[in-house]
Amino acid sequence: MEHAEVGTIVECEVARITAYGAFCRVTGLEYEGLVLLPDFRWGKISSPREVVSENDVLSAMVLKHDSARKLIRLSVKHLSPDPWDVHSELLQAGVVVAGKVVQIADYGVFVAVAEDVEGLLHIDAIRRGHPETSHPSAVLSVGDTVVVEVGGVDIEERRIQFARLCPA
Repeated sequence: MEHAEVGTIVECEVARITAYGAFCRVTGLEYEGLVLLPDFRWGKISSPREVVSENDVLSAMVLKHDSARKLIRLSVKHLSPDPWDVHSELLQAGVVVAGKVVQIADYGVFVAVAEDVEGLLHIDAIRRGHPETSHPSAVLSVGDTVVVEVGGVDIEERRIQFARLCPA
């Protein structure tokens, strides 16, 4: 068989890994499979090597065919529910939720409120409770558990802006 229908779930073996994805041998098909970086998981990764190695066997969903290149575009993440749908109750302005600091930047901290669902607590929101703070790392560290209030959500862009740091 040359290729599988879009939406079909196939098994494949990782043949080679590149900076932008992984090429796979798809069981029972002549076409090669490709899982691009954003199609491995709902959350962010910077390299396919974070989640797969050569010779790993994966299940993946067929997203698209490229007959000219004899290539099938595959997705591993579409085999699991979108965490932004699963946790939609957390993604509403005014909701107070606990999360973990996962990254610190000059302009604020990123807080994960569920696996693959994170948002920004801006330095200005941190300063409301700590006016003398010049950098978020003076108040928070990666791994800290915090309680935050959701200020705004952009589902399409997958962005959460936290309005304030709440007392624990």
